[in-house]
Amino acid sequence: MTIIEALQGWIERFNGGIEIEPIEEVLTDRVEASPYSYALAPAGSDSPTKDVTGIRTHRYNYVFFVKAHAGNEVDRKKNYGQLDAFVEWVEEMDDAGDFPALPGGRCVREVTASNAMLSDLYPNGYALYQVQIQMIFTNINNRMEVW
Repeated sequence: MTIIEALQGWIERFNGGIEIEPIEEVLTDRVEASPYSYALAPAGSDSPTKDVTGIRTHRYNYVFFVKAHAGNEVDRKKNYGQLDAFVEWVEEMDDAGDFPALPGGRCVREVTASNAMLSDLYPNGYALYQVQIQMIFTNINNRMEVW
């Protein structure tokens, strides 16, 4: 399993609790043609920092895309309700320490979601929304022996 697969699986646990299609699958990089499609795309990372014991801390950034109906005001408000609920869910999961299980000795320290916004409008009445996600994790396999 890769880091993005672990994050996708974690996001798929979000049920929203509102009247909208549940997240059944989070794709990579792009959404499907039909609405209620979801995707996760890497959006860069910082250079890792290393502490005195050799443990590296990484910051990975992602964009979570949601394609949905947006043909009328009711749909658009519902979509923003879903985005707000998703951001709140990420905050709750972060507060509870319920993080994606990363492979290879990596340990998530924090996941945040922000900047829920409209990304694109399509002529067929669909819209593409996005939420920025940041995941901070350490790699304990890099640790040096401390005497």
